[in-house]
Amino acid sequence: MSEDSSAITINVQPENRQRVFRPVDEASPLDTLSDTTRAPEGITIRTDFELVQGLEDITGEELDRLERRLRSAREQLELDRASAKTHDDSVIVRLREQQLDAAEREIHQAREIIALQEDTIRAHKVQQYVMIGGLLVLGVFAMILLLFLKERRKRNRILQKRKKEVDESLACARRIQSGFITSATPLKSTVENFFLIDMPRDVVSGDFFWWTETEQSVIMAAIDCTGHGVPGAFLTSMANTYLNRIVNEEEESDPGTILEKLHSMIYKGLHQDEDDSMSEAGMDMSICRWDKNGKHLAYAGAFNPLIAVTANTTKLERTDLKSVGGRSLRGKKDDKRSFKTREIWAAEPMDIYLFSDGYMDQFGMMAGETQPVKFGLQRFKEMVLGLYGAPGKEKQETIRATIESWKGPHRQTDDILVIGFSIRP
Repeated sequence: MSEDSSAITINVQPENRQRVFRPVDEASPLDTLSDTTRAPEGITIRTDFELVQGLEDITGEELDRLERRLRSAREQLELDRASAKTHDDSVIVRLREQQLDAAEREIHQAREIIALQEDTIRAHKVQQYVMIGGLLVLGVFAMILLLFLKERRKRNRILQKRKKEVDESLACARRIQSGFITSATPLKSTVENFFLIDMPRDVVSGDFFWWTETEQSVIMAAIDCTGHGVPGAFLTSMANTYLNRIVNEEEESDPGTILEKLHSMIYKGLHQDEDDSMSEAGMDMSICRWDKNGKHLAYAGAFNPLIAVTANTTKLERTDLKSVGGRSLRGKKDDKRSFKTREIWAAEPMDIYLFSDGYMDQFGMMAGETQPVKFGLQRFKEMVLGLYGAPGKEKQETIRATIESWKGPHRQTDDILVIGFSIRP
């Protein structure tokens, strides 16, 4: 058997790729191979692998080459085993087989380490991809959020600007409305215990108090126009103008007749006489004429009643169930409506109340109830009966405080208007 017939020389050079590293304190059978191995005395054999570096620097490709050489060495070993004749030849074959077995175990172990490291690398790459993907998604989301917030701030600025313009416009409208409605302050010196509560739901109101005075009487009206806010405020302007014309210019003083004339003017002024008219606006109101002799009151109502309070009773004066302007209960539009004037004579001191429906329709919480309920007419009658004979200022403060307490956190339902005064026989 030739000395060099099975010799394989492998030079494993480091490459710029992932290495398989072995702890330096662990000896590798391939690392411990020298160029020659001592056999029984007098016999020298040549190793199959001549390494210039340890397994800690071997790459996967180098292991592939090493395995190919290992297979070639085993094939040569089998040939040598078959041709071994002497005992010394057999010893050499066994030693070489042991070396090849050790090298194969080392290669297998290196393969396992490489596979583990590749799995780790793949896991790290997956984590990196997930992280990069997450960052990209987060970046896109952040960009969308920033664009949304930017657009929202832009819209908020526009809305704030428009709200400011609307608020300024409404404030101007309120000043105009306050300007054409006659102040009720002079009545405090003319009418006993007079007071006025005017609580618009919005900046401008659809409810308003109208009055005028002659040498013999004072005419007062509580008017509730259709809607509230700006639509109601338009109607207050019309009603105020028409009432001034009817009473102050035409010198009409009968409450029922005043309502009839006002209805005709509203009906024509809003073109409700036309078939294609879309306006069905109108107003509910109560109007009274108090004669300055003190004991007589003439009253007419369009859906709005009047309350007369004596020491022991609260009387709700009847009203006509028809509005001024708009449709009737039967849904008809008519240019003429009749309203009845009712006479009230005071046989004893009497408190009189005119009002819109806003006070009674206000929602609030009552003990024992789970849902908001309206204040209602009955509670109002009980309240004013308890205030009988009190000064006007006390009545005003109590009635206002009562509805504020009743309302609580709830939004005001409608415009609120309450007028009160006293008459004596």
